[in-house]
Amino acid sequence: MKRWMTALAGSVLGLLTACSVALAGSSARQTPSPQVTGVTIAGSRIVVANPDFTFLAPTEPGWGFSDQPKMLRLPKSTSPGDPQQLPLVMAFGKTVPQQDPKRGPRTVAATMSIEAISPNDRHQTAQPSRRQTLLNDLIQSSEPSRGQEIDGRDRLVSITVVVDNSPGSDCARVDDVVIERSVRGFVGRKFMAATHRYECLDPSGRFLIVLLYGERVPDGVASIDITAEGEAFLHSLRFGKQ
Repeated sequence: MKRWMTALAGSVLGLLTACSVALAGSSARQTPSPQVTGVTIAGSRIVVANPDFTFLAPTEPGWGFSDQPKMLRLPKSTSPGDPQQLPLVMAFGKTVPQQDPKRGPRTVAATMSIEAISPNDRHQTAQPSRRQTLLNDLIQSSEPSRGQEIDGRDRLVSITVVVDNSPGSDCARVDDVVIERSVRGFVGRKFMAATHRYECLDPSGRFLIVLLYGERVPDGVASIDITAEGEAFLHSLRFGKQ
């Protein structure tokens, strides 16, 4: 479960150009059994019946669904340790000016993903007291992760993890910066990826829900301030009848 910290850090931005990226990390476990049901879209509001939560899609100028307004089932991973059932993802992209296309693409994205907790892990998430312990462990384990390599080419520069239950369930707020050198078509070139997200266990303890926004830019290219619209996206997350 500690994989939460970095599994979605920089690679999630690649959803706008390659939906084959493995968001679920490399923890070996059984195929999850709970099923996501009842996803409906009414204007900018997305409602999920099971697990029970809602959020608002980004509506500021330039934002839109990266493909079409539906959940994307990511392909199965070819890595032996990866789970057979990968998350459902809804991805949004923002059209932004490309300052220097030869140096690589500037990408702005927001995503929502739902992953079923495996039967092996569910005993840790079934009781509220254990969920809080799990989140506290996540915070304590973030410090040694700074500077570590991710997938051989990328490196975690900084990460901050705090417990934040304001969405109405057990959640961790995660902010991180990753140096990426594995961007498709620009392997070896340096990119900076900054992401901000909520990682939440639903009240039943059966699902992990992640709302994330971020930007990836080539080294030396100025970033765009998307704080206001990104934070509005994160803080629109609500569980149950709130």
